[in-house]
Amino acid sequence: MIVVAVLDARLAWSQNIPTAIWWGALLICLASQLFVLWAMATNRFFTTTVCIQEERGHQVVDTGPYGLVRHPGYTGSVVYTLLIPLVLGSYWTYIPATVKVILLVARAALEDRTLQEELPGYKEYAKNVPHRLFPGVW
Repeated sequence: MIVVAVLDARLAWSQNIPTAIWWGALLICLASQLFVLWAMATNRFFTTTVCIQEERGHQVVDTGPYGLVRHPGYTGSVVYTLLIPLVLGSYWTYIPATVKVILLVARAALEDRTLQEELPGYKEYAKNVPHRLFPGVW
C-alpha cells in the first residue's frame, strides 16, 4: 500500500482528498488501532498466529471487545486498512487495501474454524457472540 501511495503522490494519479474527509479518516484510523490495543490488553492469549496455548491454560476470552465481536483485532485492522488510503491521500491505494481486507477476512474465518475445533468453550462463546468481525454483518 505504501508503494502505491508513493507512486500516486509522485505521479499525481489521485485528486486531493478533502480536508474534512482526511481528518475523519485519520481519527477513525487511530480509533481502530486503539480498538486493536484494547483487544490485545484484554486477551492475554492474543498472538500473531493461531495456536492453542495449552501450556498457558488457554481459555475463551469474552470480555471487553470480545463481547462485541469474536475477532476484534481483525475488526480494527480491516477498518484501518479501509481508511488508510484516504490518510495517505491515494485512491489507488484501495487496490492493495482491498486485497489485504480479503486476506484478513479469510484469515479470520480460518482462525475461527480452528478455535471452534480446538479450544474448549469456543463453540458456546460463538453462540453468545455470533459475529466474527462486525456486529450485525459477519
